Amino acid sequence: MMKPSISKLLETAVRHHQAEQLADAKKLYLEVLNLDPAQADALNLLGVIAHHEGDIDKALSLFDKAIDSAPTLPNVHYNKANALRDAGKVHDAYLSYSNALAHDPQHKDALLNISLMLQKNNQPRKAIEFLSKYIGNYPGDIKAHINMSLCYARIGNPAGAVEALSKALHLQPQDPTINFQLANAYSDIWQFDQAINYAKKALDYKPDWPQAHSFLGIALARDGQFKDSIEHCEKAKNLDPDNPAYSVVLGFVYQAAGDHDAAATHLLEATKQDRISPDSFNSLAAIAHEDSGPWPALKLLEYSMTVKTSTAALNNIGVMLQDLGLHALSLPFYEKAIKLDPNYIKSAIAIAHIHLLFGQFEKGWSELAAQLMDTTSIEQRENDLKFWQGEDLTEKTILIFFTAGLGEHILQSALISELIPQAGRVIVKCSSRMVPVFKRSFPSVDVISGEDVKRLSEAVLNSDFQFPALHIGKIYRRSFDDFPKRTEGYLKANRKLVAVLREKYLKHAEGKKIVGVAWHSLNSQIGDFKAIPIEALKPILETDKIFFVSLQYGNVTDQLNEFSSLTNIQIYNDDTVDQLIDMDSFFAQVAAMDLVITISNTTAHVAGALGVPTWVMLPRQGLGPLWFWFLERTNSPWYDSVRLFRQQNVGSQTSHWWHSVIEKVVKSLKAWIAGTPSATHPKP
Repeated sequence: MMKPSISKLLETAVRHHQAEQLADAKKLYLEVLNLDPAQADALNLLGVIAHHEGDIDKALSLFDKAIDSAPTLPNVHYNKANALRDAGKVHDAYLSYSNALAHDPQHKDALLNISLMLQKNNQPRKAIEFLSKYIGNYPGDIKAHINMSLCYARIGNPAGAVEALSKALHLQPQDPTINFQLANAYSDIWQFDQAINYAKKALDYKPDWPQAHSFLGIALARDGQFKDSIEHCEKAKNLDPDNPAYSVVLGFVYQAAGDHDAAATHLLEATKQDRISPDSFNSLAAIAHEDSGPWPALKLLEYSMTVKTSTAALNNIGVMLQDLGLHALSLPFYEKAIKLDPNYIKSAIAIAHIHLLFGQFEKGWSELAAQLMDTTSIEQRENDLKFWQGEDLTEKTILIFFTAGLGEHILQSALISELIPQAGRVIVKCSSRMVPVFKRSFPSVDVISGEDVKRLSEAVLNSDFQFPALHIGKIYRRSFDDFPKRTEGYLKANRKLVAVLREKYLKHAEGKKIVGVAWHSLNSQIGDFKAIPIEALKPILETDKIFFVSLQYGNVTDQLNEFSSLTNIQIYNDDTVDQLIDMDSFFAQVAAMDLVITISNTTAHVAGALGVPTWVMLPRQGLGPLWFWFLERTNSPWYDSVRLFRQQNVGSQTSHWWHSVIEKVVKSLKAWIAGTPSATHPKP
């Protein structure tokens, strides 16, 4: 009698497997392996059964054997990734999912599972990358759009959350939850008319939803519709009278309406209820801060503290005091939060930044060590590679990565050159946009993109340590005296491209000086404090002796056209340069300037790192004067070519006192045009 062929055995085994007759399937898979020990499908599917039965080590062994036999089979890498994920080995799972996608870029389950894993493990930026690919292939998956919105919200991009939820709602327009989520997202970008509209739609489909009534009440109050606001808040309270959070919201809207007696009545009532949580006050304090400034927020936080001394309330009081420019006074509140909860990293980092702000480097760097444990501020770290603790690097390889935004990446890169001579090999992982700049500037360093999964995997395997670039400051920046005096910038632009752009601008300038300007920030937390309305720059821009070039990122064509029609002032906008896509071109553009005048944003860091004469206009308000600009200085120890123009008074949410800064810049610009040397380069 002829024995069945391997293909027949596999076909029968798979049918048993699909019918969940696992014992029969396993028996047949083993028969296949007796005939061919390297048969990849049998090894793979036996691994799936072992994973299902909870034997992950056996499953991984089988998957590895299958990969040895058929390294390009995407499902084997995918199944291995699932096992590694369930074993808690997130980084290894990430690499295996990536291997599956390398062999099948459209692999539906791999795209979905890698994005869900990254989202769950506080890596929303990476999750967005894979969710985008997944949605591109499968646009009808509502949950994927919702997950995308959650990731955007997590990274502080509420506009992205609105876009994602709008797509989900298009697929299921009568879903009350999606309508409600979209209302929240619109509220986060201050479009209260839309927030109100979608909250009302949510209530059309679910009329007795107290949470939606309460939210609608808040949105109406923020839009100035206090009568309707109070009505909806009262309804929420009546629908769920045992929930004290609705009393807090009612107190909040009365406070916003200016009825402080009624506000006090409801807020005090809430503090006496058994189920009250300080979080109810804390979340509304954040809204009050956005709408009306720190004082109303502090009042709500005071009520929070009467309920319970919470780490969140203490931390937020510190934030509000910093918003008032009272940095030293905020320290005890952050310190108390850490005493209550030693793992409350927000406060630990705030303490570090305050010490650094005051130039207290040893304390600051020491406190900043808490950041190494924070997956939100150090999302890009490679979890299986140990952090450098100061060991000898003579024959070692160290992988350096960056934290915070692109501007701070540029600042942090100043510290790499200090480490290069100490290490056998330095690998720098950065945004793909910065790869050409760093390769040119650090020719002895291996520069790789964080999106290059294969090279990153190799770098992790070949490295002895990893370390965030900023934390190198603990060793090489222990005082202001440790900052090197540079005669030129430490980053280098593409010379050929600089020459092309310079020639273009010189033709347009017709003998005038070329000055780049930037005025806006998209930072969702502190951008409003840093940004200056373009109209406020009019005294700077109305000279006829300068050719101004926009260095503002994003599409600002309409804004510049409107400004020109109102003022008859032209700011040249070079649409061949887009820093959101190509930083190498932007570096060349900045290097082509005679002078840069900007707020505290990426432009300031690019110009400073290139050694271009740069004037940075800084707010005094709250978190706006970021720690790396320090206090009261008129120059920057990071960038020798940078001069700082600071607000002298603390402003408000509606008036940021930029006029005094503008006046100083105008006076300095006149001196610069006249050729006075001290006009560009500040005294230390």
